[in-house]
Amino acid sequence: MVLAYRNDEDVLQARLGSLIENRHAEVTGIRPEIRNTYSRRVARAVAGGVASLGGLAMFLGGGIWVAHSRSWLGSPPSPSDGHLTALLLGSVAAAALSYLPARLIAYHEFDRALSHGLSLSGKVRVDLVRLERAQPRRIAAEILARAEPWGASLPLIAVALLGPLLLHLLVWIGFTGGGAALRLGAFDAWIGLTAPMAGLAHLVLAFRAAVYGQKLKATSTDDLRRSPSDFGWRSVLSTAVAGLIPGAILVLIPPALIFVTGLLIVPFSFYSMSRVVVAERDLVAELAE
Repeated sequence: MVLAYRNDEDVLQARLGSLIENRHAEVTGIRPEIRNTYSRRVARAVAGGVASLGGLAMFLGGGIWVAHSRSWLGSPPSPSDGHLTALLLGSVAAAALSYLPARLIAYHEFDRALSHGLSLSGKVRVDLVRLERAQPRRIAAEILARAEPWGASLPLIAVALLGPLLLHLLVWIGFTGGGAALRLGAFDAWIGLTAPMAGLAHLVLAFRAAVYGQKLKATSTDDLRRSPSDFGWRSVLSTAVAGLIPGAILVLIPPALIFVTGLLIVPFSFYSMSRVVVAERDLVAELAE
């Protein structure tokens, strides 16, 4: 009986060794493009998260400043030292600087995540069952799928918080002359007023961006390909309605400005992200064949 048990263990150990070699070969055979797709998704999420945090800090700072100075449309806050405008531009710069390091780290993290799915417990029978179920291609697909919603929604949230003000800043510089770029503190007043007047609209648009990322899980590639900007157009309407509070109570200009700015930014941003997701899904499907 003991001999039979040992022979059985030897057979199981041999099967396990062969399975380990096969699984490692499958991991090695995963194309670099798969790792690149994962690293791009993670890097977009990191950069978008950094920019979003900066945008939230900017709005919070603007709201506190306006509340402290008791300023409103009748008496807008006077130009400050430019901290809010610096935070606006710094958020964009920080996001750009974080993209490449995040992508490099994510590229190598992909292999670590794959290896974790193929980790061994030291018990032959347990490890055999685990490795037979652990298909590297399936694990890779799950890792990619988990990164997709964040890689799509966080950049769009950043656009929702920063994009309109960046557009306004460019228009402001254009109308006031290039020399205004040296006096960016004057733009702080506009950021400060935006916090109470359009803050809700920015938050609604950010929420719509988060919803978009979650809806990707249940949205087919064909549906995205047919209507890449539908969610963006609906988000414009949601944002415009949110702009009525408190804009319509005080003056109609803020809601109108929110709607026009949304038309210039929102559909294009959602369209572009949908096209990126479609391209990544097509690449992954092609490589999986």
